[in-house]
Amino acid sequence: MSSVETPAAGWAASLAGRLDTAVGRYTMYRLILLVLAALAAYSLLLNVLGWLTFGIPKMLVHLALCLGLTYASSRALAALFRVTPHSESSLITGLLLYFLFWPSLLPMDLAGVALACVLASASKYALAWRGRHIFNPAAAGAFFTGLTGLNIATWWAATPAMLWLLVPGVALVLYRTRKFPMALVFILVATSIITAELMRAGMSAGMGVWQALAQRP
Repeated sequence: MSSVETPAAGWAASLAGRLDTAVGRYTMYRLILLVLAALAAYSLLLNVLGWLTFGIPKMLVHLALCLGLTYASSRALAALFRVTPHSESSLITGLLLYFLFWPSLLPMDLAGVALACVLASASKYALAWRGRHIFNPAAAGAFFTGLTGLNIATWWAATPAMLWLLVPGVALVLYRTRKFPMALVFILVATSIITAELMRAGMSAGMGVWQALAQRP
């Protein structure tokens, strides 16, 4: 039996083809870097509009510190180990650290962020096996910095105002990597666990699900 393609199926196939062409122009590193850069710019806009209240000076200093120090330390370590530096990787790590620590101008907080940047770059060499990272560098830098007490990592991008750009950005990355099933399993498991904890604390099921999806890392 011959199958007849419906207009909806043809439209979906055409859209998927165009999306593949558009996304396929970028390497995985470049796509993630662009998504994170857009989120960083969006966070600054939200602060101007009053949806975030860190203050533009704090956010700009924090962003410059994260990007500048991860980039510089990455190149210095690459020169030390005589390997080619991966600039896009260092910028991705810097942007992740931007969202992992609260923007602040306090000396101890800045010292903690600076330490996290250097440790994140160092982890790419110290915590690697056969050229592959054992842990996400930004997460490793944040974790070890937390042990020192200088600063504690969070994920302040977990706010409803960020979702408007966060969700499409994550969807693009998942589409590019074909990881939608894995992401769906993670979302279902994490949301179920967090919602159950919030319900035990007295929150309704609906509010628990919203909190888990919109305001939790």
